Amino acid sequence: MSEEVSRRAKSRAILTDTVPYEVPVIFSNDKLFAAFGKNKKSVDPAVQRVIERIQFLGADVTKPYSYRIVKDSRRNTALGIIHPTTQLRMASFYEAFSQPILESCASSEFSLRKPFQETPLFSEAELAGETTFKLGISHIDPADGELDVSHMTSFFSYSKYNLLGKFVESNEFRRLEKRFKYLKIIDVSRCFFNIYTHSISWAIKGKDFSKLNKTSFSFEARFDELMQSANYGETNGIVVGPEISRIFAEIIFQDIDRQVSNSLKPRLNNRDYAVRRYVDDFYIFSNSLSEVDEIVVNIARNLEEYKLFINDSKTVVLSRPFISPISLARTEIGEVISRIYELTDQIVASSDPSIIANKARSLRARADEIRQACGRHNVALNVVSGWVLSNLKNALTKIVRFGETCPKNSSDAFYNCISALLEIIFYVCAVDLRVRTTYTLCQCLSLVPKIQQLALPDVADRVMHFIAEEMSILLRNALVLDPSQSSGVEMSNILITGCHYLGPDFLRSDASRDALSLMNGAKTLTYFSYITQKFCYIKSPAYQSNLSELNLKAIEQLNKNCHLIKSDTELYLLFADVMGCPDLSIIEKSKVYRKVFGGVTPRAILEQAFKAIGFVDWEGTAIQHTLARKSLRPVYSWS
Repeated sequence: MSEEVSRRAKSRAILTDTVPYEVPVIFSNDKLFAAFGKNKKSVDPAVQRVIERIQFLGADVTKPYSYRIVKDSRRNTALGIIHPTTQLRMASFYEAFSQPILESCASSEFSLRKPFQETPLFSEAELAGETTFKLGISHIDPADGELDVSHMTSFFSYSKYNLLGKFVESNEFRRLEKRFKYLKIIDVSRCFFNIYTHSISWAIKGKDFSKLNKTSFSFEARFDELMQSANYGETNGIVVGPEISRIFAEIIFQDIDRQVSNSLKPRLNNRDYAVRRYVDDFYIFSNSLSEVDEIVVNIARNLEEYKLFINDSKTVVLSRPFISPISLARTEIGEVISRIYELTDQIVASSDPSIIANKARSLRARADEIRQACGRHNVALNVVSGWVLSNLKNALTKIVRFGETCPKNSSDAFYNCISALLEIIFYVCAVDLRVRTTYTLCQCLSLVPKIQQLALPDVADRVMHFIAEEMSILLRNALVLDPSQSSGVEMSNILITGCHYLGPDFLRSDASRDALSLMNGAKTLTYFSYITQKFCYIKSPAYQSNLSELNLKAIEQLNKNCHLIKSDTELYLLFADVMGCPDLSIIEKSKVYRKVFGGVTPRAILEQAFKAIGFVDWEGTAIQHTLARKSLRPVYSWS
């Protein structure tokens, strides 16, 4: 392994573990990773000094960029992006302390999701020699035998289940169901917001020892300091979103699990009960409800030692069989998905337009069946939407490929098949408009160029018109979700996806104009609003005056607050993407750079350095790569 590849491997946590999963589709740490892992000998020293000057423009204590996403139909939640300089420190921390992290997560018999080893550098797809997605960034495309970041997964592999649904559908769950009559599920209230960072020392060394040795150097003290630094020096609460925060919480919950287990042993043994925990949800199995309650009291008492509390409103009690409404709905919807696959197979195998049209009508009916399954069992669509959309995407891909061999006299039938599947996909997205569903929608719409290539012009036009209308409906829904949220990630992803795959015409719709107008008219220019507007404006000549106005706002905001860029993540991200954007001249950029750093640096040096700076893929060439890598990542979720 070359020195450069080794350096990239060591810093790979910034690709997988230090940024929330839910961000705009054009945002990633790819450039940060590439510049940090670059062999310094291959770069002009003057250029490298500028890159490193910007990369390490961070304070010891940094303020995260906070934003909100839709959690379900009734709630939203706050996430945070950590200052990139602090993220680089986190990557170094992972590399230095991976073994202590693994050892600290290895003692609980309750935990269902815990890191148990460093993940191999390549996914199974890469090892099998399958096609890999490239970044579209020339200076980090892999050479033969080198590291392809498109298949980097999480830094750690997880045991036993990365998704909660896998546990509920597992043999282990069925064995527990055979042994025990009752199951109680409890949830910890606002877990990450309430975690006390110093308590990681209590979890590893014990509370009394930790309080007596506050100043000692140790792994847990370093982790505590790092999480405080990422969250503006706060000891109460950790940044929500990045995987590193879940690992921090897991170490604390490992000790809670141990304490619960040890305190139950004098009264109960393992034949009397079983406890499983998925992140901050506890699953308690027993043959006696009184024993279940005793275990819950025990868990609550040990949680309180860490200033954590049970959310009583989310407590669920089940009697055997432990068939939850979610399981029932998934079973029914699974049968619907099987019928969708059967229909797509029949369509692909047919050359008769009337048969294809009939199957397309049958496809449309499946949307009602999904609705009815959720309604019958009173299950919100968001619980199953990720799984449903993933399968619909696969079916759509198969139908689009069918277009390569579809008889010309079947063009109308081909359109009916495409629109039938898109209708279901858009229905699911409209009912459950969250960041994750916009990701799958974006992957589905990446098939638009293929449809345009394969279909007759009138069919392609009808597909484009249908998609544009449905995207406008989604934008309206995003505006209704939170009219005051002018920088919601859901709305950003719809605008970016529509603009990228449908072209400038999409931005002429009333819904697009209203959404962009809302962002433009906001009192404060947020970072996500800035990158969304700019991505759209760059692609449409009709918005050139808006683009100029946006640039002035961004530069004014940076000039006014340049002293805060070191500590404020949002300002740092804005600064980096102003430096790295394609539309501003090097003269304008160099003025901002000089305002921040002072001195005089040759513009030619700055121009080279700024190519490696920023977090946004302004061309959209890496969108599918980014989403493909997200699909490899073990997201904390039901399915």
